[in-house]
Parts: sequence; C-alpha cells; structure tokens
Amino acid sequence: MFKLKPKSTYAQLTLLFGLLIFVNFVIIIATLRQLTINPSAEQMASLINAQVKTLKELLTDKNQSQAEKILFKVGLSEHITLSKKPNANDFPSYKFYILLKQKLIQDRDTKVLSENSKRQSRIWVKPSWTQDYWLGFAFQPFVTKVSKFLSVLFVILLLLSLFAAYFFSRYMLKPFKNLAKMATSIIENDNQTTQISI
Repeated sequence: MFKLKPKSTYAQLTLLFGLLIFVNFVIIIATLRQLTINPSAEQMASLINAQVKTLKELLTDKNQSQAEKILFKVGLSEHITLSKKPNANDFPSYKFYILLKQKLIQDRDTKVLSENSKRQSRIWVKPSWTQDYWLGFAFQPFVTKVSKFLSVLFVILLLLSLFAAYFFSRYMLKPFKNLAKMATSIIENDNQTTQISI
C-alpha cells in the first residue's frame, strides 16, 4: 500500500501543525453550526406554532374560501397562503429541517411539507382542525446562505491554518538550518586544510 510521508523534518512539522490547526477549526465550525442552527430551528418552529394556534381560533370549521377572506380581513394574507395541493415535498435531510420538523409536529394528525424555490420558500402545515387545505408560512431561505457562508469560512480558515503552519515551521527550523550550514562549512574547510583554528 502506497503511503505518502514527508521525508524532511521541515515538511513533517508543517504537516503536523497543519493537522492540529485543521482539527481546531473543525471544532470551531461544528460549534458555530451548533450555536446557530439549533436556536434558529427552535425559534422558527415556535413562531409557526404560535401562528397555527392563533389561526385555529379564527379558521376552525371554515373552508378555504372563507379562511382566505378572514386572513385578508385581519391582514395576514400576504404572509400566510392557503392551498389544497401545495407544490412542496418532504423536508430536506439537513439538521435545521430535521429539528424544525420535529418541533412543528404537535400530534400524529399534523402534517408538514417544505417548499424551497428561488422566489420564495414556505413551510406548509396541515393541522388536524383544517378541512382540506394547508397553511403556508413564507420565510427567507437563510439556511442556505448560512451553509454557504460556513463553507467559505471553512475554506478560508483551512488556507490560513496551512499558511500559518508553513511559516511557523520555517521559523522553528531556522536555527537548525543555520547549524546544518555551519556544520557543512566546517566539514568543507576540514577537507581543504589539515587543521582548523578554533
């Protein structure tokens, strides 16, 4: 089996420091994801659940046409959409959506779907008290933006860590390189003369 192993001490130290800093940044990124994704999912789920609870008092026993008129009357028609067959699918298998789905399902009869598009993203909820329509809650696809930001940040931190390891290893090995040059110079002088003055 072929194994790639740096031959020089300089290269080995560079690789070692690079790996150590890389592990540190992986931990930082994982912590950052944990601190941003979990609270965002919980906050969004709490907001939607609160709206569903409020809508239950307004829309129970109302068909879609009646419900739409009520939403327009109370000024919620721009934020909440009703549809019998929403153009949506199951939640993506990302941590944010997994947590969000768990928080949104209040009982066995509650159904949830996700609609992700360039124009608008929505979370569709069908509680047990609605007749034949879904409640669509619009939201900005900030999860995608956060994921892209974390990916770019990860690459930048990785490159910075490799550069830091490179220059740090050069700094640490500089005295040894100077010592090696001195030893080589002494050996060369010893070959040219039979005696070296100290």
